Amino acid sequence: MKNQHKFFIVSLIFLCLLISLSAVSADDLDTIADGEVSGDVDVVTTSPWGPTSGELSYEIPENVKDVDYAGLYVNVYSGSAQPTYAAESNISMTSNGETEQIASERLVSTEGSTDGTVYTINDHTTKCYSDYHMIYNITDKVQGKTGTITFNVNNAAIDGYSFDGRIKLIGLVFAYNDGDNDKVSYWVNSGQSWTNSLDNPTKATFDVGNTENIVAEATIDNVALSSTDGLYSFNAIELDEKMSSETGSMYKYNKFNVLDKLVNGTNTLTYARSGSFKNVLSVLKISYNILSVSPSLSTEYTSGGGACYAGTNNTLKLNLANNGNVNTFYAVDFYVDGVKVGSYELEVPVGENGVLFMTDDTIRPVTEATVNGADNAKVNYTAIISDKDTGVVLNETSVLVPV
Repeated sequence: MKNQHKFFIVSLIFLCLLISLSAVSADDLDTIADGEVSGDVDVVTTSPWGPTSGELSYEIPENVKDVDYAGLYVNVYSGSAQPTYAAESNISMTSNGETEQIASERLVSTEGSTDGTVYTINDHTTKCYSDYHMIYNITDKVQGKTGTITFNVNNAAIDGYSFDGRIKLIGLVFAYNDGDNDKVSYWVNSGQSWTNSLDNPTKATFDVGNTENIVAEATIDNVALSSTDGLYSFNAIELDEKMSSETGSMYKYNKFNVLDKLVNGTNTLTYARSGSFKNVLSVLKISYNILSVSPSLSTEYTSGGGACYAGTNNTLKLNLANNGNVNTFYAVDFYVDGVKVGSYELEVPVGENGVLFMTDDTIRPVTEATVNGADNAKVNYTAIISDKDTGVVLNETSVLVPV
């Protein structure tokens, strides 16, 4: 009797281990990629739905220097949550007339349920309800590509299984650098996040940290695969206005502006519906205003390294090169030997130079030293440059010249 009891306990533990390996919580979408680029982050998606084959095309921008991240997302409807349905899915990419296979997937599971449980098929494929969701990191495959790239998905039946094979989603997230000084941060969350109750929303979280730059734009691209769209909130504030949207039979794409709702640290997108609702892709993109200036300061007479002339006032020339990514009003404080003697303002467009002429009104006496140039006293001129709107000091420059 004791041996039978031990055998039952061991069998129960083994069964629990097997279940834990294949079923995970459907509560949240995990962040699977994040980064920072100087170019942009494009999100392009389509839902062929009717046929068992489909394609998605994307035109790679001409100014791409390198690809930071490229993710391909494919979601296939098997026909039923029951394990009697299956499909074979072949995924390929065509670029410049050449086609290469990305994957050939055997979408078969011995498990299935209608409670939102997510079953792991392999390290990039999950099953939830009737849907198989596949995630591919194709950064290396698209690195150096130009022109149009086209992704094809073709599904076929497997002997011994019932078959549907319609395609709910083909999606691409393409994050790239273009070599300029823009700054765009991104977070990509994907998986199969299901709910069926307004009282039990599921969520995607984004850890944005603490930003030291001025946020110019913050958006979320979101894809849900359900017949009816859900209700969305960002940091507990309802998202009732959409920048753009697209809807299909089992496809809901929305783009939201979350600039005024963004906080430092963790940001949370929640979504819910009174009926069955599943979210599969949420991309947060934050663009920053980069304020930067390269100054140079010189006296009016620059021969011999410059000089401050006695017996008259002196004019200083300040050159401001705007090497940020936004037109900027600069505020300049002008100091002579540590004493502030003037304030100036100048707007400089992105990529251009601006010039300010500043006057030192001090009339210094003409002496034997100033005439003959022996043991001259020296004057320190300093310009401190700030952003007029925020007051943030951006740079400073000085020049030390003899009288």
